[in-house]
Amino acid sequence: DIQKGNWKRPETTRINSRIIGEVLVRLGIPFSPKSNKISLSNELLYLKYELVSEYIAGLYDSDGSISIRKGKGAHYIELTTTSEQLAKYLQLTLLRYNICSTLRKRRPSDRKIKGNYDKWVVEIRKRQSIKSFYENIKLKHPDKKEKLKKLSKLIKKEKAEEIVWEKIKKIDIIKSPYDYVYDL
Repeated sequence: DIQKGNWKRPETTRINSRIIGEVLVRLGIPFSPKSNKISLSNELLYLKYELVSEYIAGLYDSDGSISIRKGKGAHYIELTTTSEQLAKYLQLTLLRYNICSTLRKRRPSDRKIKGNYDKWVVEIRKRQSIKSFYENIKLKHPDKKEKLKKLSKLIKKEKAEEIVWEKIKKIDIIKSPYDYVYDL
């Protein structure tokens, strides 16, 4: 069953198949409504390197964006989701490809389309990480693929020193349950 899209929602395909439903659930895609429950399942994470990168490419093709700055500010690749677990698992999974990222939390949107959940943003800013993303995560969306190619060429030309500053929000003292800790 294919439902046409409109200005508010993309085209939707509904499938009434128990087998396909089970496969999707095992890949971390629960039944609807799912936006804040989606994750990367263990079954998915144990797949071959290439298959996991294809899955990540699908996430970025649908919910990712690429920003090329003309003035101040750094170029970046980001993925926005309302699923905290997806964002955290994705951040760890990107490390398999030598892609370092930061995780940011944003409040729900209160614009034209109101959000119900906090947004989690996985940002890739370092040049080496952008290069690794370009080499390992093959986007299919034509506009995003072209923009990533352009960004990759641009960062090769830049010679600026790479320092990424992150604000430390809080430092906590953690009480150890042990009296002594030995570093051997």
